[in-house]
Amino acid sequence: MAKFKGFNTQQTYQLLTELGYDGPARQDQMDAFVAATPSAGSMLGRYTEIAKQRIEGGPLSGIGMSDGGAVKKLLLESMALLKVTVIHL
Repeated sequence: MAKFKGFNTQQTYQLLTELGYDGPARQDQMDAFVAATPSAGSMLGRYTEIAKQRIEGGPLSGIGMSDGGAVKKLLLESMALLKVTVIHL
């Protein structure tokens, strides 16, 4: 079964730029932004949970998203764009 390892630095940077981050792709500065911006931290947590459930085969229901083709397509396209890291055990 595949396990979600989390987002790498570049993936985190890409997600945070969509949430208003305009600094460099340095983990310490991104962590400081997340700590100082509760809404960005919350959204990053949701993105992480969605990716984890998707990679590990969990249902998408229960995370505040409707079941539907457009939402699933957008999530899959986002994951492909971010090149989400997957390991198989």
